[in-house]
Amino acid sequence: MFSFRALNDVPGAFIVDALNDAFANYPVAVQMTGAKLDFMLRERSVRLEHSFGLFDQDFLCGLVLNGGRSIDGVQTAYDAGTGTRVAYQGKGHGAKLLQQTIKQLSSFGYQRYLLEVLTDNTPAVGLYRRHGFAIQQELACYKASCEALAVHTGIATSIDLPSAWPNRFSSLRQYRPSWQNSDAAVTAVGERCQLIAVMQEQCPCAYAVLVAETGNIMQIGWDDEQAVAALLGRCAALAATAELRIVNIPAAATATERVLLEHGFRRFVTQYEMALELDHA
Repeated sequence: MFSFRALNDVPGAFIVDALNDAFANYPVAVQMTGAKLDFMLRERSVRLEHSFGLFDQDFLCGLVLNGGRSIDGVQTAYDAGTGTRVAYQGKGHGAKLLQQTIKQLSSFGYQRYLLEVLTDNTPAVGLYRRHGFAIQQELACYKASCEALAVHTGIATSIDLPSAWPNRFSSLRQYRPSWQNSDAAVTAVGERCQLIAVMQEQCPCAYAVLVAETGNIMQIGWDDEQAVAALLGRCAALAATAELRIVNIPAAATATERVLLEHGFRRFVTQYEMALELDHA
């Protein structure tokens, strides 16, 4: 017998196991651990009391992790990770989990539900469309070899993330960061981040927020393209990975894409950002 309930009393190890099973055949590798789960929960503002599991007896067979923030005055929930174990896929459980989640989030007062889905995941896109989600924008993900980028040298400094960092650096970016790379996300995991900056006369002309252990650049921006090579070279030298990744940059940010491609990045995934306006009638 199946049941649907919140995840706030479910051990993290059960959530890790369910996610790894659900994404075993996913095009983008997912290798969740307890530490990675903790980082993701904080980075994406996940509220486990507003996240839900589908249980077969007491066995967690499907789940959706939901974050919550106010965006431009709109109470917004965000699907930070959802999946169904391989043995339970193709049986309509994902649709049931989505239906129940939408109902619960609406009752909690959320006004909008936001998610991301691979553009070529036709079944998932169709499922979300049938439930009223609409495409907001395309998001592009990029990666590049650290070895190739590390040849670029220049004066780029690395510092711990200062508390007032957005006020000084956010004007340099040419796009609005997605949920998991927003200012709120960076601040939530700030102790794991480094701010890399290229300065001219004590003013920043390029910056990046880097999580060195994962090689993930959460934000990047510049007003001087000549500084980008040094910026990326410094990020590559600090990263503990073979590649740098920058995920979920709006595809409409063509100037940002052009510069990244010129410096050896390539697009490896494209996603839709989709949104549902929740009914409180």
